[in-house]
Amino acid sequence: MVKNIFLLILCFFLWMNLVQATPVSTDLRLWLKADSFTGLSDGTYVSSWTDNSSYQHNASSSGSTMPRFYSTGLNGKAALYFDGSDDQMGIAGSLDYAFTEMTMFIVSQGTGAAISIAKDGTQTEQEYLFGWNTMYHHTSDGNYTYRSPHTSVSSPYIATGAMGASPYDLTYRVNGDTSTNGIGQSGSVNNMTAVSRNITIGRRTFYANREPFGGYISEILVYGHKLTTTEMNSVELYLAAKYNIEHVLPVPEASSLFLLFSGVFLVSFIQRIFRKG
Repeated sequence: MVKNIFLLILCFFLWMNLVQATPVSTDLRLWLKADSFTGLSDGTYVSSWTDNSSYQHNASSSGSTMPRFYSTGLNGKAALYFDGSDDQMGIAGSLDYAFTEMTMFIVSQGTGAAISIAKDGTQTEQEYLFGWNTMYHHTSDGNYTYRSPHTSVSSPYIATGAMGASPYDLTYRVNGDTSTNGIGQSGSVNNMTAVSRNITIGRRTFYANREPFGGYISEILVYGHKLTTTEMNSVELYLAAKYNIEHVLPVPEASSLFLLFSGVFLVSFIQRIFRKG
């Protein structure tokens, strides 16, 4: 009986290791977490948000554009609240964001332009834009491709966008559910190029108050390449477990199955040791 209980506990921790995996660390260019704040009271205005990636590009704000911190803002977890009027946080232009493909994750609840990564000194050129219901691959103002989710979401959600250099290489997922909507287009579009980019959180651009975001943002991760499906699952499952958000897990790839069968083998091996003992 004791042996069986031990094995059940072991199986549980093996499963939790798969489901609550920490985020993929390779090429993680930006990692903002609202739970990294300490000692703040609810409603406190926030002037700086620490970047937990190795690149350490902290987001900043000042004056009336500062968002506010709430310890239980999103599903009982810490979040920053953007007022949908003019709140924003920015990261100055850097060649660390000169990637030609990328993957973004954002945990939020609200509407508007949640995060924009655009060519420094411009509003929409060479821009990766992530809003509540659409992701955009912007060549310049009026020239872009886009993809939206095929399901409507109003509760807290995990949005994932993977974009290649090509304007037609767009993958959009909400809570692990990959959009099957077609890619739309406006104007004439070109591939992304390696240019210095700035980042704006809470509205469209550094330089003007366009499409402000109204709602809560708890966590943002930006990678400088396209993650595999397995890697996206890993990050999403980490976020889903952390923020108590339901995730639609796709069919595991071979590497995930390998991990699962490795766990089964380990349990079987320990069983044999107990039997011999």
